[in-house]
Amino acid sequence: MGADGRAILTPSHDGQASGPGQKIIDLPQGTGHARPKLSLQNALKIAKGYIVKEHIDSSSYWLYEAKFILYGAESTADKDKTPGWYSWWVNDDGTLGNYIEIFVSMDGKAMRLPSM
Repeated sequence: MGADGRAILTPSHDGQASGPGQKIIDLPQGTGHARPKLSLQNALKIAKGYIVKEHIDSSSYWLYEAKFILYGAESTADKDKTPGWYSWWVNDDGTLGNYIEIFVSMDGKAMRLPSM
């Protein structure tokens, strides 16, 4: 797999693609990853501050997942989505849909995402 998650097909000894019906493609240049402007640690501090400021009762929740995402509609091109940190807090009782989901953009603005 390439750095961007795409499969890279290597040519066989005769220069053809390694699988039937497949061909070798040139991967775009410059698609490497850059360090986010806002660290995960700082984003979690901002998310916790947002939870306190918005009076969200998080006493029975714990952080289940935190990851870097591009936030926006599926129909929106990735280049037009907002990069940021997504944090997912789940409830001790395990109730489905009873989550706290916070998105923190690279400029440090936090917002709560609707739970399913």
